Amino acid sequence: MSTLGEAVLREVAKKGFDTDLATVEQTLLHAGIATSATTGVPVKLRIARVQFSGTKNLDVPADAADNVTADAHPKDKTEAMVNVPFALSWNPADGVNGIGSAKNLRGKSSVMHVITWALTGRCTLQTDVRSWVRHVEVEWCLDNTRVVVAFDAEDGLPTGVVQQVKEVAGVRSFTTLGAFSTADEFASVMGALMLERLRLDPIVMWGKDQGTSHAWPAYASALAVHADRLDPVVGNEPVLGSRMLQMFVGTSWAAARAQAATARRGQKFERDRASEQARVVADVAKTALTVAEDKFSQAQAHLESFADTDPDVDTILALAGIASDLAREARDLSRQLLTAQTAASQVSEQLRAEELRRNSALEDALARRFFNRMTPTVCPRCAAEVTQERREAEPHDHACSLCSSDLDLHAFSDNVVIAAAVPVETRAEIVAAASEAEAERKATAEAGTAESEDDAEVADPLVALQQAAQDADVAVAELETRLAHLEDRQREAEGQAQSSRAQIESARARLQAELELARAQGSLETLRETAVPVVQVTTDETTFAIIEVADRLTGAWLKGDQDPLLVQVSAGITALARSFGSDNITAVSLKGNANMDIDKGGIKTGYSSLTDGEKLRLKLATAIALIEHGHRKGVGRHPGLLFIDSPGAEEVPVRDLETMLKAMMAIAEETSMQMFVATTHGAMLSSLLPRDSVRVASGDDYVW
Repeated sequence: MSTLGEAVLREVAKKGFDTDLATVEQTLLHAGIATSATTGVPVKLRIARVQFSGTKNLDVPADAADNVTADAHPKDKTEAMVNVPFALSWNPADGVNGIGSAKNLRGKSSVMHVITWALTGRCTLQTDVRSWVRHVEVEWCLDNTRVVVAFDAEDGLPTGVVQQVKEVAGVRSFTTLGAFSTADEFASVMGALMLERLRLDPIVMWGKDQGTSHAWPAYASALAVHADRLDPVVGNEPVLGSRMLQMFVGTSWAAARAQAATARRGQKFERDRASEQARVVADVAKTALTVAEDKFSQAQAHLESFADTDPDVDTILALAGIASDLAREARDLSRQLLTAQTAASQVSEQLRAEELRRNSALEDALARRFFNRMTPTVCPRCAAEVTQERREAEPHDHACSLCSSDLDLHAFSDNVVIAAAVPVETRAEIVAAASEAEAERKATAEAGTAESEDDAEVADPLVALQQAAQDADVAVAELETRLAHLEDRQREAEGQAQSSRAQIESARARLQAELELARAQGSLETLRETAVPVVQVTTDETTFAIIEVADRLTGAWLKGDQDPLLVQVSAGITALARSFGSDNITAVSLKGNANMDIDKGGIKTGYSSLTDGEKLRLKLATAIALIEHGHRKGVGRHPGLLFIDSPGAEEVPVRDLETMLKAMMAIAEETSMQMFVATTHGAMLSSLLPRDSVRVASGDDYVW
């Protein structure tokens, strides 16, 4: 049985849960909640030896390249690259140790980075400096145990071992605790080793919907105070401030409280997620039911939009057959019409050709008759006069009165005068043409003359062609009339057939609508009959109640245990802050959430409202006060090692910095803690600290 287990059993029994102590203990164990208090005994962590070496790559003036040393300072204008070997070996003591230089970027902070590299397995050196380092050895004291971390680095990649050192009669022996050949392996080896040797528990927290375990890197970051990283008050991880405070101040239920809070949040997350899943499932089911009802209503309305009558299939087929027959007749009649139109066109062409031929002959005969009837008075060529005597002499002299050509008396008549020189066949044609022209003239004059009394068949081709053209036109007109009538009947029949086909399509659509309605009705009935699935919560009510009660109890116990300790620590912070030069701060109240209330000049304010210089003093005072409290009470988890980087960079005057260093030296002497201060006020460090406790570069020199 355990204190927490018995208390939780009593509380859950009051809530009406029927369980026993074994179940409670098993539930707490399964949730990872410690059931007993532990204040933790601090293990002292000290640096006994620091060694590292390598080769710098420096740009120097070409004329100085042969004489450059490890402490040389490159000029502003460089012309040559040289390799400069370097090495640093230091055995810092307990108390305050100083690393200083007259200027920035002279290697003071990199000494701390090399130490923390060996401490955590994680390198924070700048890339170029990291590439210079070839070998590192750091010897640690963990209470009375010495551990050496030694590794070689090739382009910043570490390979080495962690060994425990045992010295008997001046002879040292080594036991390998771990080896590594990659950065990840290095960090893993140091994380496991330091948590175990310093007796630190991982800090478990809930965040981003999952539990997170913060281990050695989180603790190691809290061992440093950086002038450019002053938030939060405790440590350097904002989300871990309150948990770090609980661990460092020595609160007995700190570990159990953190575990219970994380377990409760995890269980609550699972319950909330299950509830959300159930709600989502219910919403999905409700939405599906609504959609199914809408589909059913739409399908029903669609079906009602169709007529109830069924189409007469026989009538529809008959109409389709009639339309098809009429279409076939129309095609045949169209072919006949085309043939008749072709024939009419041919007759018309023949008629026009005959009419043209007859018109040409008539015009020729008329022209001859016209010119034969002319009685010219002068010759059209020589203008000689044609006398009346010459014209009267033509019948008996047989000579043309105009050209004196011999005349053919046989062809001579009132209508035609023909020269004897004209060929006989031509004379006959001329006489015939003249006679025909005369006949045409008489026929035209006697228009309307009746046909021959004996109704003899007309032999004239022109009349025959005219009759044929007339007959062809009549035939074409008759066929066009018949075709137009047939096409009207065809269009009417096709319209009736199309209307009938639309009735069939409507009947098909109505059948489809009936099927859709049946499907929609089936889906709706299935959803109505199916119960909404219930997602079961993975954590039962008893388990959740046990963890919830454990969280509440450990929280109350932690507060009751921590509040008096915070009062003591707050007094120490106030005294240290005033000794650091903040005379206007009259009281500090450190709170359980790792924040603080401050009385400054008679006005109550908060940490976030302070200047950077005031924040630096209070953050440093808080770290030292926690170490001092743990040392005096023998509680807490702070190992008593502290790195302070560039305290003079944040509005801290030289005089106040000197006051702070003297105060830290006094506290370190009382508590046997170890501090490393890096600052550009190297001369101050040299004047205040023992020679073996400082590494200071003057002028343009480098620390290493």
